Amino acid sequence: MNEPPAENELDTAIRGAVFARTVADTQEIVQKYRDVLLSDAAEKILAHLQEEFGNDEQNGQLLTERLAMLKFLLAKSLVHNVLGERAESLERALDLNQQALEVYTRRDYPEHFARTQSDLAYAYLMLGDLRSNTQDIEAAIYHYQEALAVFTRQDFPADWARDNARLGALYRTEDLRGDRAQNLEEAISCFREALKVYTRRDTPEDWAFVQLGLGDAYCKLLRGDRAHNLEEAVKHLRNALEVLTHRDFREQWGIAQLNLGNAYRDRIRGDRAQNLEEAINHSQQALEVYTRQESPKDWAGTKNNLGLAYWQRLRGDRAQNLEEAISCFREALEAATRRDFPELWAGIKNSLALAYRDRIRGDRAQNLEGAINHLQDALDVFTRQGSPEGWARIHVYILI
Repeated sequence: MNEPPAENELDTAIRGAVFARTVADTQEIVQKYRDVLLSDAAEKILAHLQEEFGNDEQNGQLLTERLAMLKFLLAKSLVHNVLGERAESLERALDLNQQALEVYTRRDYPEHFARTQSDLAYAYLMLGDLRSNTQDIEAAIYHYQEALAVFTRQDFPADWARDNARLGALYRTEDLRGDRAQNLEEAISCFREALKVYTRRDTPEDWAFVQLGLGDAYCKLLRGDRAHNLEEAVKHLRNALEVLTHRDFREQWGIAQLNLGNAYRDRIRGDRAQNLEEAINHSQQALEVYTRQESPKDWAGTKNNLGLAYWQRLRGDRAQNLEEAISCFREALEAATRRDFPELWAGIKNSLALAYRDRIRGDRAQNLEGAINHLQDALDVFTRQGSPEGWARIHVYILI
């Protein structure tokens, strides 16, 4: 293909994209002229070029390959460098990657196919976070699985580990369709695969993020030996904290502290009294990160967890522990309203019912009336038909 002279910026951008000698050259063109190359005018010219060379077998195939690479690189640029509205940029990236896949088939271009599938998955992952849409998460899982059909540990270790780690994180999504326990086991399996490549010595941050994901998955996994699952949760979360410090990874440090608080509160092995002291300590540390102003839902959830640890606490004065628990629950309700976070609100109401049922200070009759009122509030949200798990959990607690 002969390179024509450039006449203007649009012409320069298209000429550079079409006649670039290497992928690196194309990347440079995309970085410099991205906005121009994403314009409607550029799309029309590129479509015209493809039509013009369509009957030329050699040049037509070369142009097709270069346009596919251009679309792939433009999509990558959109995902990592937002242009305009975030959702619109990601939707455009999805469309460009899908167009690239019309050329990059698994049979003819296996590596390009896998990289495009991986980028598609990442764009869906970002959209899922942005729109809280489980369909986006499911699409991301599908495309990561497609990428991993090509990315093997032997041939593409870094890509294989990265996509397994991201796939594990996706399987942890709470609202994902399918059996929750099975999804968590899939997450654990993916994370363990990633750790076959990620090591603390060579890739400490990636290793720590996977340890954090494993700890969270084991903390929530109810299938199998619960005592073993909680020991695994504690181990992996402590591993994560060896790298994820409060100074350098504040958000992840807070997540690890929150999950350690939950794991120690539920822990079966070890000294029960000491486990609850650990739960209180880690929950309090999590509150250094989760503030009511910046993250009201997480703050309220952590306050509820701290209150439950005080409710169960074996050391110290029992009456004072219950007062501490009630104080935590009441503070949590200031941030977690029924309108904004109905299920969290109902869970905290259930916690308050338990604390008032057991309360030592105050008038006993009034405490029991308070417990009944809070329990009824919780059951307004956790109905047997609409929220069977929440409904069952409340009835189990009533029997404690």
